[in-house]
Order: sequence, then C-alpha cells, then structure tokens
Amino acid sequence: MAASSLTSKAIIGGQIVQAGVGLGLAAAGLAGLAYLKPPQAVTQSKYLGDMMFPGDLLDNRNAYISIKFKEYQRRSIFDQPFLPEVGGIRLPLPTQLSENQQVQWNPQGTDAATGAAIEAGLKGKSSGGSIGAIAVDAAAGAAAGAANKALSATASSLGIDVAQALQLGGLAQNPFLTVLFQSPVFKKHSFSWKLAPNNAQESNTVRDIINSFKSNMLPAMSGNAGGTLLTYPNMAIINLFPDDSYLYKFKPCVIESMDVNYATGGQPSFFRDTNAPVEVQLSVNFLEIEYWLKEDIENNSFRGGAFGFG
Repeated sequence: MAASSLTSKAIIGGQIVQAGVGLGLAAAGLAGLAYLKPPQAVTQSKYLGDMMFPGDLLDNRNAYISIKFKEYQRRSIFDQPFLPEVGGIRLPLPTQLSENQQVQWNPQGTDAATGAAIEAGLKGKSSGGSIGAIAVDAAAGAAAGAANKALSATASSLGIDVAQALQLGGLAQNPFLTVLFQSPVFKKHSFSWKLAPNNAQESNTVRDIINSFKSNMLPAMSGNAGGTLLTYPNMAIINLFPDDSYLYKFKPCVIESMDVNYATGGQPSFFRDTNAPVEVQLSVNFLEIEYWLKEDIENNSFRGGAFGFG
C-alpha cells in the first residue's frame, strides 16, 4: 500500500477521526491563508515610525511609557514569536498606573445524596483512612443523603413546604456548596494623558499620535479576498521605563477603545495660528490577549524583551 494512502485513525469521544484527512485539510487551510494574507503594501500605514510627546521627553524625564505596535500573531504560550514592528509611541507615564489581576471562580452546589457522599469521602481521606474505609464512609454519606432526599420528596407529595418543615426542627437543607476554579481572566489597562502642545510641531505630533492609536486599533481590508475579509488589528506591546521591576509588566495587548476630548476646559479652545486644540485629553483602553500564569510571577520568566516584545 502506498504511503500516501495511509491514514492514521484515532478514537475520540466514540468517533473515528481520519487524522490523515484532517492534516490534509489543515495544510489546505494554511495554503488558503497564505493566499488570503494581504501583501505588505496593504498592511502598511502612514502612521509608522517612533512618535514621542513632548519632544524633550527623554531629555527631561526618566520615566515614560513605550507602546510599540506589531502585527497580530496568535502564538502558543510555549513559543517565542518573531513579531514585525509597525511603529511606536512614547508618552509620559499616564495619570494613573493601576494593575488589576483576576481569576474566575464559580460557586456550585450539588444534590443531597451526591454532596453527602463527597463530604464523607473527603472526611475519610483527611483522617488518613484506608481506601476501603473511605469507600465505606462515602457509601454511608450517600445513603444519608438519599434518605434526606427521599424525606424531602415525601414532604413535597404531602403538600408541605420542605424548607418550612425543616425550620420547625431548626434545620435547613445543606446545599453542599463548593467553589470551582474556572479560568484566568485577561487583564485590562486604562491609561489617560493630558497633552498640551506648545507649538505647531507639537500640535502635529499630538494629531499623529491620536491617528496612530486609531489606525492600529482598527482592522484593514484584506487585499486578496475581494473585500470579504478583514485583517486583524495590530497588537500593542507596552513597557514602562526606566525600570518596571517595582511596577508591573504587560502581555501583548489590543486596543479595545479610545476616547479623545478636544475641549478639556469645558469648551473648545484653539491656537490662533494653526486652529489646533490647545489641550487634548486622550484615554486608551487595552486588553491583554494572553493570560498570566503562576510561572510568570514566581520564576520571573516573563519579560517583554525575552519574547521579542521589548
């Protein structure tokens, strides 16, 4: 039999999966993606280069935030990707630097019989009992829970409210609540700056920075798909300078939203010679697209530059 006709089979969930066919489809899909990937000229933006505000940021201040934009790439958490850079912005540190780390837990209950069996088994395990003793305790707990469940069913059939009936004896149904870990939560960051240009050149820089944020948060038309597909927006790689060891670090982000207030004093105010706003309030909201793990903190294994993000 020719090697090309061989297909490996795996049984997953009771179904036979043709692995060879799957690999072939995957290869075809990758070839299709290569065709649909827009040419570099399409993905280019005029808002490239290294923008900085104010112009003397690096001369007069030691602390600033760097936001570099790179093409979106989905990567494995085990890989170190090469991410082509498409521009960057350096600004003073935002008015607030607040880190919020969350994980998602889900309180969940169970029925009386199952809950009693689990609790009895856990009790036997914590007391150092043998496997047989734990099984006996669990069975006894299940029996007690089943009896309680049957009692509740009997009371219901007689038209008696179970909760009120138990209350007469100073009792309440045990919901056997436990908290189950579900998943990490992607971190979000909200930054805000007041940008007050002093001359026409700085007004132009502020305008270009705002447009750069807009350009990098929006998708583009895929040039090879007849207008049916959009490319992903760019990622933002954020670093705090000069030293973030006492602050916090960032995984790759995308921009969820931005807000620009051109009338920070309650009404619009413009320079007479350029008609540019005298002050702009810029707020940008970022969403990290990779979640944090214990190893990132304990081993200090995550640093932006280590993954090509610096």
